[in-house]
Amino acid sequence: MRYFLVMPAAGSGRRFSASIPKQYAALGAATVIEHSLSLFEADPDCAGIVVVTASDDAMWPAIAARRPRFVDTAPGGAERAQSVRAG
Repeated sequence: MRYFLVMPAAGSGRRFSASIPKQYAALGAATVIEHSLSLFEADPDCAGIVVVTASDDAMWPAIAARRPRFVDTAPGGAERAQSVRAG
C-alpha cells in the first residue's frame, strides 16, 4: 500500500538540553533525522515525504540537499498538531 510521510521536525529540543534540536544530533555517521528519513526513502511504498521544520531552521536546507529522494518541506506551527496539519 502506497503512503506519504509527514515527519514533524520543527521542535526546538528544549527538553533535550543541547545546543541544537535533537533531530540534528549526531547518531554515528549521520543525524537522527537522516537515520529516520533513510528508512522511508528506502521503502518503495513511500510515495513522498514532507518534513515539517521551524521557519528559522538553518540546518535543514543542507541536509535536504543531500537526500537521495525529493523531500518537500513545510513550515511548522506552534504545537506539534499544527505542524502535522501543515504537512
